[in-house]
Amino acid sequence: MDRSAELLQQRTMDEAESALSIITEALVISPYSEQLLERKAEALFMVCGFFMQPSVICSHFVIFPFYMQEITSLLVRKMLQH
Repeated sequence: MDRSAELLQQRTMDEAESALSIITEALVISPYSEQLLERKAEALFMVCGFFMQPSVICSHFVIFPFYMQEITSLLVRKMLQH
């Protein structure tokens, strides 16, 4: 968890994707961790922000819908918890 926080603080595409991978693995062990879910949402929004930059949109147009689906799934899951 600490490693994912460090990666997210760097605010780069590669680090955000690495953090997302670490968080996703941690969620397998603890799928209802609110802290992990929030960190995953932060990482997903960060990655999607990079995809919205004009220089990146063309090269990642296939991957973007996957991340949007992940964000939607995460938000629905969060809403169902409350």
